[in-house]
Amino acid sequence: MQITKRDQKLLIVLACVLLLAGAYKFGYRNYGDKRAAIEQENDELRARYDSLCAKNQNREKYKKETEENDKKIEEVLAKYPSELHHDNEIFFTKMLEDATKVKVVQASLTEPESFYLGSEQETPNDITGMQTATTLSVESDYEAFKKLLTYMTENESRKVIQNISLSYNNKSGNLSGTIQYNNYSLVGTKTEYRPYSIPAAPGGQGVGSLFGELAK
Repeated sequence: MQITKRDQKLLIVLACVLLLAGAYKFGYRNYGDKRAAIEQENDELRARYDSLCAKNQNREKYKKETEENDKKIEEVLAKYPSELHHDNEIFFTKMLEDATKVKVVQASLTEPESFYLGSEQETPNDITGMQTATTLSVESDYEAFKKLLTYMTENESRKVIQNISLSYNNKSGNLSGTIQYNNYSLVGTKTEYRPYSIPAAPGGQGVGSLFGELAK
């Protein structure tokens, strides 16, 4: 089989076309893709660089704000006790009665349980939040109950009212029912546990003898 010069020229042209197409597909286009990726990476790095430069110019400002925020966080943490104890809550109930004249008929308390783990939230402090629930059965008039709410919300211990259920007696004009609130503490903070101070009799909250007249 003989190939004419014309066919040879056509074959040469076809080979050149195929060569150029291959070069474009495997060379120039790959180079273009890499170039686009590099340009995108450069844009991202440039934006990050500009952001860091801007932050560096305000370095002292950010440092001061960080120190102020850390101080505020420490102040908030210091408001929470580091431990929860039933004896403290029982004495709080006694003080509540004395301050508001609300009669506490019954009180029930739960054991402390965790509701927050600092390590799970990726915080630098390994702090565990604990809570207990207290339910008080109370009897009082309306004015005394308002004092109770004020006393609880303004108390230094962290107490959050969860539920109030009251009924009104038309004859006596008094309220009776239950109030349920949670107590909170943060274990792992620098706050030291401070138990309530219960002074002994005379003049204090205690009594000289549990057996009254039998004591000598």
